[in-house]
Amino acid sequence: MKIYNRTIKYLKELPRSAWILLAIIVLGIFLRTYHFSAWMVFNPDQARDAMLVDDVLSGKSSALILGPEAGNTLFDLGPWFYHLEILSAKFFGSEPWKLALPDLLFSLLTIPLFYFFVRKYFNLNVSLTMMFFVSISYFMVRYSRFAFNPNSIPFFLLLFLCGVLCLLEKNNKKSFAGAALIGVAIGVGMQLHILLFFIMPTVTGVFFLYLLFKKPSVWPFFGKIVVIVFFILLANAGQIAYGLKNGWLNNERFRLAITDSTGGGSISRNLSMDLLCQSQANLHIISSLGDSEECTFYKVYHRATTKGLSGLRQEDNATFILMLFGVVYSLGGYILLGYFWYKETDERRKNWLSLAGIYGLVSLVAMLPIITQASLRYYIISFFLPFIFLGVWVQFFLGIANREIRRFAIFAIVAGFVFFQFQKLNSVRADFENQHASDERYAIWGEVENMTSYIAQNSSGEDVYIAGKNAYFSRFYKPLLYAGGQVGVNIQRGDKSEEIPAGAHIIFIQDAASSQKMNSKKTFMGHSVENYKIFGNVAVINLKK
Repeated sequence: MKIYNRTIKYLKELPRSAWILLAIIVLGIFLRTYHFSAWMVFNPDQARDAMLVDDVLSGKSSALILGPEAGNTLFDLGPWFYHLEILSAKFFGSEPWKLALPDLLFSLLTIPLFYFFVRKYFNLNVSLTMMFFVSISYFMVRYSRFAFNPNSIPFFLLLFLCGVLCLLEKNNKKSFAGAALIGVAIGVGMQLHILLFFIMPTVTGVFFLYLLFKKPSVWPFFGKIVVIVFFILLANAGQIAYGLKNGWLNNERFRLAITDSTGGGSISRNLSMDLLCQSQANLHIISSLGDSEECTFYKVYHRATTKGLSGLRQEDNATFILMLFGVVYSLGGYILLGYFWYKETDERRKNWLSLAGIYGLVSLVAMLPIITQASLRYYIISFFLPFIFLGVWVQFFLGIANREIRRFAIFAIVAGFVFFQFQKLNSVRADFENQHASDERYAIWGEVENMTSYIAQNSSGEDVYIAGKNAYFSRFYKPLLYAGGQVGVNIQRGDKSEEIPAGAHIIFIQDAASSQKMNSKKTFMGHSVENYKIFGNVAVINLKK
């Protein structure tokens, strides 16, 4: 009874801010875990990784010492991501959603860690507002709900930023702890995204130069550099072991990946594309507005500058308005960071502003060589910028003397962003509930399971050959190969018709819109139509050769 009374008393004494913080975390947990398994993205990369993990657990393969391939290069990242998947599978089982649990966990930890980071500069109310947006951001929710090596970047990026701030502390214990955090964050970050090979060490180097400028003697920093390097090497032991055994082959692939990554084009063109893509990403992350896949701002900007505003297509008008708003939001965010840095007198708060601005600019430079190949998901490497820009915009309006203008401006920005975020989340929820989420770009696990059940029901134990329209075959072959293996259906490649034996069972995948007249067809692609079924946006056609 005493424990109960003490607990009640403690809960009553908690400040309102603690309850708000807890509510934000609970909301973030709900958005990230609701129908987690059925609504999980299970693209070819996820199917490949699941099969690799199964092979390791069954003893078919040895423990992996290299990770996923970086983009379309031959360079393999470190094995951190795979090792976490294997560890999760050993503890919880190897079902696809259980392989995504580490990414989910790091996404949930990102929410309070972000609050801890921004609270070092912003006041309580602004920090809670920014944390709330991290919790509900469609972008952040989306990249927490499936297994993908970049999905844990936000947590380790925040760990890195906190480490840099600790490094700047005058207290030696804190600064050495900061060096350890930096080493761990860089060591893991380098295994999650190839761009972090450049960004994290560069930002660290800039701040070491800053410390040397303040205190020219190098010796106080030598020990911290050793600590950072030690943890980087420790985290990348797998890659080092592979390099020693294979003549540093993967390092040569890294060199080629860097030298071949440039997409060409003039510097001015690439720079304008870089600035506009980051502006689009910042706006999308904070509001969910705009295209979530491609950098469409530059396409509209290019048409507007070459053909004039009258040359814009009708569907370009909304994007053009969003582009103007996104550029003002992002460029204004950078300007306000500089403005508050100039006015700031507290050294710690000044360091915080410096860190945010320098990281943003370094990430901008890092994207420049690959900007023609980049999609919006690449900007997970700078996910925190749009939330910080929201903070400095709110802080700017709080400084306006006129109370009515101040209240209106802050309410309009915050309420508008909240409205668009929840509108997007609700729209996506409806697609998932109606099982219309799979298409040529995404395979959703729950829908893949349903397709596999249909294929199994029409299979008599013979091999099943998967064919389809190019995009649909590429998207669904590996997911169906994995899912079929789980229920005993032997899936084969069927994209080359001449290699399929006579009388074989063929499954053809295409968009549902192209299958509207299937009822009247007895043959399709030269094969006999047995039956077919529509799964949302995807048609699965059962054929006999």
